[in-house]
Order: sequence, then C-alpha cells, then structure tokens
Amino acid sequence: MGYPSVVIAQAWTKAKNSGFYKLDFTRIASSRVFDTKEEVLPIRPTSNNTLSFYGEYGLINKLTLIGYVPFWVANRVAESKDAAGVTLPLIKETSFGDLDLGFRYQLYDKKGISVSLNVLLGLPTGNSKQVNGLLTGDGEFNQMFKIAAGTGRTKWWTQGAIGFNNRTNNYSDELSYDFELGYKFFNDRLLTILKINGIESLNNGTAKENSVGLYANNVEFSGYGPEILYYISN
Repeated sequence: MGYPSVVIAQAWTKAKNSGFYKLDFTRIASSRVFDTKEEVLPIRPTSNNTLSFYGEYGLINKLTLIGYVPFWVANRVAESKDAAGVTLPLIKETSFGDLDLGFRYQLYDKKGISVSLNVLLGLPTGNSKQVNGLLTGDGEFNQMFKIAAGTGRTKWWTQGAIGFNNRTNNYSDELSYDFELGYKFFNDRLLTILKINGIESLNNGTAKENSVGLYANNVEFSGYGPEILYYISN
C-alpha cells in the first residue's frame, strides 16, 4: 500500500495568467504489505479510491500557485473470512482528504534546462480519527520542499525532483523522489507519461501506528505507472 495521489513536483512554471487544471481518479489496492523487516504480510483486501482536483495558476511568469483538493476519498476493507472461518464484515469510510496548497518558483531557465523550487503545505482537512483505522488524512500539518529540474523539446520532456517533508505531531520526516518522461501526440493534445515516485522515512518520529497502511507513520514506498492526459482546450 502507498499514499493516495500526491502532487509531483514540476520543473516549469506557468506563464502569467495561464493555468493547468486536472480532474484525477486514483485507486490503490492490495492484500499484502511489507513490515518493518521488509517481509510480506497478508492483510484483508484493502483499497483506497480518490477523486481529486489539481490546479496550477501563473501569478507571474516565475511564480505559480499550486492546489491539490482530494474532495472524495473512499477507503474499503473487503468482507473476508479469518483462519477459523468466521466472516469479517465489510468496513468502509468516505470523506474529504488532506489539502495541499503551495507555490513553485523558477530558479533557472537557460539552455533548455529549467530548475524550480516547489513548496507545499499539507493541511489536515481529512478524517484522522476513524475508529477502524481507515483514515482519509493523517491529522498533521506538514511542509514539503522540493527541487525539480527538467528539459525537453517540442514533443517530449523529462523531469525529476528530490524533496524533504517536515512533518508534525510526532510523525517521522521524509525524503521523496519523483521522475517522469512524457511524449505528446495528436497535435500535442494527448500526453502520455511514465511516472516513478517514492518516499523514504527518516524514522525520527514516535507517532503510534493507528492506520491500515495509507496514513501510518514511517510508511515507505516506491511506485511507477502510466498517466494519460487529454487537453480539452489550450
């Protein structure tokens, strides 16, 4: 299990008064997890489904505002039987998730290479007190700082980022990494993207484990997958 949809740092800022807006659906599902010794443990089939809005707006050419709004987060643990054959009932929780708000500032843009600073504030707007541990938020205010660099040509681009996430409420701080490679089709309206991203915990927090995977302390993951975007208007 990993985190729900995360905001991946970008190397390029938007032009003044221009924007990029995306409606996104993300699904994470698993019946196995890794423990602290990196051994695989079986769990009841668990899923997280998130509908979210992501937007960028160029305040000036070098400064872009960023917002991520997970307005529908649905967690579910499927009905199953235990070792004794006893039926364990379905458990589910649906609510608002944690907001991410921030900005991107362009540090360098020459010779086809762009470098930017991304700052994101994670606001604890989700449900962090669900009795069965199916949280839609972690209940802490975090500050993420990322340096991103990218390059590209007319039809393709590539970019990567490294970051530090300062967490509160005794959660461990984190290091993160992102990478993506993209190509444009059909007059640049269809974008195909391969993304790789991950999080490594610094294990310096003491928050208790009270969640089923997604929002537990010291969660680490590495993931990859495709993304397809289609521009309705330019």
